[in-house]
Amino acid sequence: MSKYILLTLFAAAVLIIFDSCKKNSNRKPEIQAQLQGEWELRYLSISWWPDTTLGAGNGRRLAFFANNWYSNVIVQAGGTYTITGLSGFPATACGEEYGDRYDWKINLISGTDTTVKYVKLSGDTLLLRTGCFTVDGGRLEEYVRIADKVVTF
Repeated sequence: MSKYILLTLFAAAVLIIFDSCKKNSNRKPEIQAQLQGEWELRYLSISWWPDTTLGAGNGRRLAFFANNWYSNVIVQAGGTYTITGLSGFPATACGEEYGDRYDWKINLISGTDTTVKYVKLSGDTLLLRTGCFTVDGGRLEEYVRIADKVVTF
């Protein structure tokens, strides 16, 4: 009898894991559509640097259009991107678990360079997290949507 209970619990756990992966992959077109447009940087936190809050109209922008991206936040850069789901598990890097849950990982590809960022999107607010705060000056960037379409790049 206990064999059947353990087998049933194992089967249920496997179904839950596969179902959560399926739900995230089904949402991929949705997240790509929600990313489209222009975003302006409003908050930047780097572990070894004072936090910076920026007002509206500061000009530091990130844009997504089709499968392309463009940014002038630090230097002008652009390229293509890919996005993958994290199946609802917290994003981790260098052994530290991010306080908030990040559902997506985005790869910003520019030539031969790829920057990996973890994504949390809520309405017109976009959070991007990268690096290890305790090791190499990880960063948290908060953007606000300023246009549904790319108009200034």
